[in-house]
Amino acid sequence: MGLSYSDLYDLTPRSFSNASKGFFELRKEDIRTSWEQTRVIAHVTASPHLKKKIKAQELLPFPWDNETKKKRVKIASPEEIRKVIESYENKKITKIN
Repeated sequence: MGLSYSDLYDLTPRSFSNASKGFFELRKEDIRTSWEQTRVIAHVTASPHLKKKIKAQELLPFPWDNETKKKRVKIASPEEIRKVIESYENKKITKIN
């Protein structure tokens, strides 16, 4: 991670955890970018020699290609938000009493 000893010992466990997660996410993104570049080069190199046109993802599929499709965000309706807020308000009242 490139931390000096003084920087390392100044971190709390929580901040160290956040720093290490961020560092490893950055490394993962760098590796994926490198592999994506490799895929593009392989596709450009192979495509003139193929009879059938194929996408780069079909030529060299990666495990993370399907991850983006799985991540669908559901936006909560105002009614759902109200219900959640009310449930927390009810819990606060019961804890105080």
